[in-house]
Amino acid sequence: MSAGYEDTTAIILAGGRATRLGGIDKGWYQLDGIPLVRHTLDRLNGQCQKTVISANRSHADYAALGYPVVADQRSDYAGPLAGIASALATVETEFALVVPVDTPWLPRDLCCCLHGAMTPDHDLVVATSPHGRQPLHCLLRVALHGDLAAALAAGERRVMRWQDKFSAACVHWSSDYPFNNINSTQDTSRPHAVDPPAKDV
Repeated sequence: MSAGYEDTTAIILAGGRATRLGGIDKGWYQLDGIPLVRHTLDRLNGQCQKTVISANRSHADYAALGYPVVADQRSDYAGPLAGIASALATVETEFALVVPVDTPWLPRDLCCCLHGAMTPDHDLVVATSPHGRQPLHCLLRVALHGDLAAALAAGERRVMRWQDKFSAACVHWSSDYPFNNINSTQDTSRPHAVDPPAKDV
């Protein structure tokens, strides 16, 4: 296992409201009879040294999976940036790999590919696909936590706008398939595709 893997914690964002799925806890929505959170954990298997789950409900159920669970530190719903900030406050590694809980086909080499584009001059590396930037599939330096906390306190809620403040690299995937997310029951049909390789951009 490389130094990048050993110094990286995966953050699974499972604190969303899932309004298009009737407000259920999306991590426990089942695809092929398996909860989305288990699909995500399977895809992340072996990619990072540690894993943290950011969740605002079902804490006992998530904790039963064997990973630390962190709730948003804010009482209001501030979106994924709040989940990232709360989880980063608990991370002891140098890097964090951020992924949402609702992309059950995320790349099995996501961490490796993003680390391959990280340099001392970069603060974060973001995945892209033909659809565009995938801001919630990113590798970032945990040292950014202080800036993120300040940005949230100042009212920032947009992930991409916050990311645009920093020196970033991108790694491109030739297909949107690995980043297809589950927002409605219509999204559960598994596309017939194989995991495409990534290339630096």
